[in-house]
Amino acid sequence: AVVSTQSTGEADSEKKEAESTTPKKAEEDKISLVEVSTGEEGEKRVLQTSCKLYQFCPTAKTWVDRGGGVLRLNEKEDASGRVTSRLVFRSKAVMKVMLNTQIFADMFINRANLTTIRISALEAGRIGTFLLKCTRNECDRLHTALLKRRETEKQNQEPAEDSKTGSDAKNSTVDPEDAAVAQAVSS
Repeated sequence: AVVSTQSTGEADSEKKEAESTTPKKAEEDKISLVEVSTGEEGEKRVLQTSCKLYQFCPTAKTWVDRGGGVLRLNEKEDASGRVTSRLVFRSKAVMKVMLNTQIFADMFINRANLTTIRISALEAGRIGTFLLKCTRNECDRLHTALLKRRETEKQNQEPAEDSKTGSDAKNSTVDPEDAAVAQAVSS
């Protein structure tokens, strides 16, 4: 048998006091929801895959492991209807952005082997060389998608270059060496 030293009146008052403070404490302990913005809102996800990212270090002439994570190929259409694409790589653990580059017309995209793709990418205003390592099937899909997006970027640049052949081309300054190289290449 359990013996209580409190009278029933004292126990009831403590019980009521505990009940009355519980809802207040629960309200204080609620966590408020915070809207997370990734910068990928308004973009269409074309492809997503898990992979490892390596960056070439030109001074040491070695590949530096940047870690594993999720690679996304996103597209966005601007007001004029022009579609642009970019690659976003986020680390697994904390979702830190390790690579964020626009797909550009002169981007180097090369299938290094069955499971890796070598690309050039803009990072901090400089062009760097990166390796993306994933499964063979994902590598096939990624390589095809990147080549397609690069071709689209080249086609988007052609109208801009064609418009320069008009009166603007006469006013633009052309380096004589560049003109000689261009002429030699075209012949």
